[in-house]
Amino acid sequence: MTTKELLVAISGKTGFTQKDIKNVIETMVDVVCDNVKNCEEVKIANGITFCGIEKPEHTARNPQNGEQIIVPRKVQIKTKFGARVKNAIN
Repeated sequence: MTTKELLVAISGKTGFTQKDIKNVIETMVDVVCDNVKNCEEVKIANGITFCGIEKPEHTARNPQNGEQIIVPRKVQIKTKFGARVKNAIN
């Protein structure tokens, strides 16, 4: 499903304009990203949970030449699906 198809589907079910829905989705993505970046959990409609997991800075080895490198700190995103989503799919 493309973004356009998603907008049309949501618009058809809610009666809101596609422009309004696009703004809401873009804002939701921004809010989720900001919270995950800070390693905070975001739950959406008791069905999907996004959380950030901090991976600290560490050393690693370049397999091509054996050189030690420093891998910077990063936040990894984890997505969990709740019973509502799992039951809707199965």
